[in-house]
Amino acid sequence: MLYSTDPSNDAAAHYPKVVRFHSTDGGLTAATQTIIRNMTGESQGQSHQISNFSIGPDGKLYVHMGDGFDASTARNLSSYRGRVLRLNLDGTAPTDNPFYSAADGINAKDYVYAYGFRNPFGGGWRATDGFQYEVENGPSVDRFAKVVPGQDYLWTGSDADMSQTALYNWNPAHAPVNIVFIQTSTFNGSGFPSDKLGHAFVSESGPTWGTGTQTNGKRIVEFVLNAAGSVVSGPTTFVEYNSSGKASAVGLTAGPDGLYFTDLYKDVNYTSPIDSGANILRARFVGTAGFTADKTFGAPPLLVSFTDTSNLASPSSWYWDFGDGGTSTEQNPAHTYSANGSFDVYLRVTGTSGIGVERKLRYISVGSGGGLKAEYFDNMDLTGLVLTRLDPTVDFDWGNGSPDPSMGADTFSVRWTAQVEALFGETYTFYTLSDDGVRLWVNGKLIIDNWTDHPPTENTGTIALSAGVKYDVEMRMYENGGGAVARLSGWSASPPKEVIPTPRLFPPVSTVPDVSNLSCSEVSGQATLAWSNGGTYQVIHVYSNGAFKQTLPGSATTTTLGLDASRALNSFRVASVVGGTERPGEVCDIVRSPAGFARAIDEDFAPPPSPAAVSLNCSALVVNGELQLTAPAASLAGAAFFRTPLSDDEFIADFDLSFNDASNPGADGMVFILNTGRITFWWTPTWRPTSAPRRETAPRRLRSSSRICRGAARSRAACGILGMGRPPRPIARLTRMRLKGTTR
Repeated sequence: MLYSTDPSNDAAAHYPKVVRFHSTDGGLTAATQTIIRNMTGESQGQSHQISNFSIGPDGKLYVHMGDGFDASTARNLSSYRGRVLRLNLDGTAPTDNPFYSAADGINAKDYVYAYGFRNPFGGGWRATDGFQYEVENGPSVDRFAKVVPGQDYLWTGSDADMSQTALYNWNPAHAPVNIVFIQTSTFNGSGFPSDKLGHAFVSESGPTWGTGTQTNGKRIVEFVLNAAGSVVSGPTTFVEYNSSGKASAVGLTAGPDGLYFTDLYKDVNYTSPIDSGANILRARFVGTAGFTADKTFGAPPLLVSFTDTSNLASPSSWYWDFGDGGTSTEQNPAHTYSANGSFDVYLRVTGTSGIGVERKLRYISVGSGGGLKAEYFDNMDLTGLVLTRLDPTVDFDWGNGSPDPSMGADTFSVRWTAQVEALFGETYTFYTLSDDGVRLWVNGKLIIDNWTDHPPTENTGTIALSAGVKYDVEMRMYENGGGAVARLSGWSASPPKEVIPTPRLFPPVSTVPDVSNLSCSEVSGQATLAWSNGGTYQVIHVYSNGAFKQTLPGSATTTTLGLDASRALNSFRVASVVGGTERPGEVCDIVRSPAGFARAIDEDFAPPPSPAAVSLNCSALVVNGELQLTAPAASLAGAAFFRTPLSDDEFIADFDLSFNDASNPGADGMVFILNTGRITFWWTPTWRPTSAPRRETAPRRLRSSSRICRGAARSRAACGILGMGRPPRPIARLTRMRLKGTTR
């Protein structure tokens, strides 16, 4: 209990203590009470206080202590707070406790069984392995963990600490407060069926004094653990509050005829959280309603046959609600779904022992999708591909097993790819439940990234989607060791949270490579195109100069098109189409007349004088939309003069030239002319310096300027003049030249 040092003063300190009560009237009153452990000085308040008590299978008393809103106490072994304590029934410290040492006197450390907790509200003993399991409240993330003697649970003050040593994390928080196991050693299973034995049940109180139903709490949930104590499935809702008042689910214990729980608050006609009027409630087994279906997804119209699998005694009536407005009172009905969507199915069965109800949320999915492409790898880094298959959804709980007999149970990874169709135009929240690492991309955007080892953990990411549009989705996960879980769900304001159903998932558009090795050539005034295929496509689209021209069979590898005679440059694109989506394809060009690129676009100048001409041959060609002027390396330093991308109408090229002319050291100007396939350089002594040129030890770069000549009627194709500064020694270097022209 938590007691006040001065009950008359609300601000007085409150300390925890353990008190033993003895009753002589069956527990109605206490005949005696004895303090067996007083923890004076360990300040606690309205929460994070002393809480759960239990006697373990070893006959010792186990006491849960919150950190008193002081995270520094949780890992400090000299404090009683933030830990699970272990006591003898008379309040002394067991000598086999993990940190017991009589040498320094008996103190808090001698009572520590496990430490590093924040607020370990609830604890329950599992007969299968003899361990206690605890549920704990964090700031925004809650923890379900196995209590191991001597272990540090690493609480230092952050939500990230709550993922340490966890079997499961609630994120966001649901406020789990108590846990019990249904097992034969406790009231012979409390009247539950055998398939519930060994399962853990946890009460989630939800927001403090919350009104009405709550997404995050006000329910009892069920977990299934494997032999090693890892979570195999859950949390699955077992009992849930569905009214408009304040009641919740808090206290929880297993009784002889069911689960008993408290609702903490007065439910209706309340005035404050401390009103009297809370209840003790019971959930007992009277039989269960259940059903199966011969199919759960498909395209409309979808005929589904349902089979009643209920186990209520002497059933007498059935009521079905198929979720689309259809109902039935037959025991094993058939129903046709005509519209796309995900539908809940509800069955109510009446028998002599009571009424059983089963509701399967989004159980029937109607649409034209088909699932996800799944690639399973025998390593954690998506290498070592073992298996490729089509998974209808991502909703797997492999436990300690393997996804497939061809793989190991640990250190594997999976990649799922598909397209997801949005039903509504709004912001969607995607959820992943994973153990261990997970990443999720939607429409090329990474919205979930938790590539770490962790217990089953839910992560979320949001993205805006448009109705009726298919978006690429890719989920990756890896498993390091222990249990393995993978689930992909979605939610928006319109459809509720659900595992993304098969009809909304479409296999990725293609795994077949696009066209490659496209080539273009001119033959007798026609363009001949040839390419390689990565596989058989739906069709192939061909474009010329940006305009669509042809649809070809998916197996085609060549075609012929006409050329536009008014254009010097003709550009072509060939693209594959798979699943109704056109891919980028490849592009090639045909140049009909290299001279066409040299038509002048600026003003005219007279031809230069003739002395000291240096001529060389060059070639003009277009490669993948880029103009290249090239000369032999022996004619000029550097084989390629320049390369520049071309637009439809004009090019501008900057290029570097370098050459020697020792015979004319006084030249200080240069004119160039580009005629069809030939460039001529002219040295002209247009002026000389009034004094001798300076001697320099090395060539220096000269600033240059150029003017480009114009005149479509001129005999030359292009001309220009370049003014140069004083030359250095007998080496002239033109550092930069600009050439302009048109492509037709």
